[in-house]
Amino acid sequence: MEKDNNNLRLAANSNGEIDIDLLVRIVKKSKLTVLSFSGLFFILSMLYVATAQEYWTSEAIVSKPLPQEIFEFRNQVNKFKSFFVKDSADETEKVVDDELGELSDGGEIFKKFIVLFNSNSIKKSFFESNEMAISIKDKAGLGNDAIFNEVWFKRISATPVNKKDKSSYVLRFQSTSQESSLKLLEDYISYVNSKLSLRLVNSLNALIATKEVELEAAMNIVSAQAKKKLEMKIDEASLALKIATTVGISQPLKNYTSKEDFNVSQGSKSIEAQIQALRELKNLSVVEPELATYSAKLSEIRSIKIERDNQFYTYFYLEAPKYELSPDSPKSLLIIFGGTILGLFVGFIASIFLAFRRNEK
Repeated sequence: MEKDNNNLRLAANSNGEIDIDLLVRIVKKSKLTVLSFSGLFFILSMLYVATAQEYWTSEAIVSKPLPQEIFEFRNQVNKFKSFFVKDSADETEKVVDDELGELSDGGEIFKKFIVLFNSNSIKKSFFESNEMAISIKDKAGLGNDAIFNEVWFKRISATPVNKKDKSSYVLRFQSTSQESSLKLLEDYISYVNSKLSLRLVNSLNALIATKEVELEAAMNIVSAQAKKKLEMKIDEASLALKIATTVGISQPLKNYTSKEDFNVSQGSKSIEAQIQALRELKNLSVVEPELATYSAKLSEIRSIKIERDNQFYTYFYLEAPKYELSPDSPKSLLIIFGGTILGLFVGFIASIFLAFRRNEK
């Protein structure tokens, strides 16, 4: 041993270089130390793997809904298309308002689905309403909602299969068990779908309500114009009556056509009857025919009922939800293998260190 110590001293002091062969001999003599550290780290790795919380991920791949999936909602939207027709930019044709058109477009609906799926507010409300999600939140024991949200919201995601295309997305939900990750993914997809269905119906309601207000406003303007025209007709007829009475024309004049502002040729009796009829007139569309068009549109739009409870699929499964065959974490084999290698390395360093310590003494 004294010889080895002398050699070690020489090896360590000669040009600052270490004799590798000598180190190997030292490690061989200290193999019990190396194996002890390796065994210790192996056991610690096993204990960690056995006690660490497992996390599993379930996935599904979705794309925009098929036409038949949103047929009922699109049918409802189409009932209102005639109220949203406007002139095109070049005024050569009639087109449907973009806002109503996008409401039932499958691609636009799918974009809204992905946005809601990744929305933190939707994730928060899901963890406050779903029984299994509430149970996980209670067991997490993080105490602070903000900390829980920060940790768990990242475990729910929708990412494009192809970043350039973005026509299909992978939906993921990571949880503490294989079964819960699958159940939570299915429940969350259903939850997002129901929220979006309701929002789309509410958006349709809002558009229709806005259109009703527009039609009422337009009708009120035309109605006011009609009343003004009626008043003017009555005033003109009253002046004509006064003139006809003054000049003594009581009966219509034969073979007489007047182009004057106040036509007295009808005779005072006829004019008086005309004034009476105008004053008793209730249907202003006689004076302003456009008023009848607005009235008919309002009656029609109010007669169409919207199915508020109608739910439909806002996505289409390319691959139905499924769970992974192994957990995301901990990576058991990797941790055990890495722990064992780390133990060998620590044992090797410890052997060299102890040898130098003995050499110094």
